[in-house]
Parts: sequence; structure tokens; C-alpha cells
Amino acid sequence: RSSINAAIKRAEQDASFVVDAVSPVEAAKAIRVPTLIIHGENDDATAPQHARRIHAALPGPKRLIIVAGAGHAQSLRGEVWTEIEQWISAGLK
Repeated sequence: RSSINAAIKRAEQDASFVVDAVSPVEAAKAIRVPTLIIHGENDDATAPQHARRIHAALPGPKRLIIVAGAGHAQSLRGEVWTEIEQWISAGLK
């Protein structure tokens, strides 16, 4: 855990920001491009509710896919690629 804390402190110093002051939900409010969020239903590193809050904050065209049974970094699988292709195709029309 100390190496993670050291990495966070270094990032804060190098980029002149405070990690705890950064809010993905607040940042989402300023996004003006179509946004697709894909999140695993069983993600134990970042709860799906976090993706839902970000999705709710997005003002523009948006889509949230919660992938059933997927854990952290396991969401990009067969059926999801079809949904990604459909999202991109719809956006290109």
C-alpha cells in the first residue's frame, strides 16, 4: 500500500493536482461528445454504481452497458463487441 500512496503523491506533485479533489462525476458534466461506458456487474475494484453516477451526469448522447457476470477488466467480451459496433454505427449516421 505504501508504494501506491507514493505513486499517488508523485502524480499529484508532477501534475499539480490533488487526487481526492478530482471528481469523475463533475468531469462528466463537461463532456460534450457521445460517450459509451462499459462496466462489469461484478466489479469488486470499482462498483457499478460509480459508472451509473458518471452516466447520469453526462449531458450528451450516452450509453451505459453493465456486463452481467463480469468482474474488473472483464467486460470486453463477445456480446459486448456487438453492442459497441451498434453504438459506433448509430453515431456515424
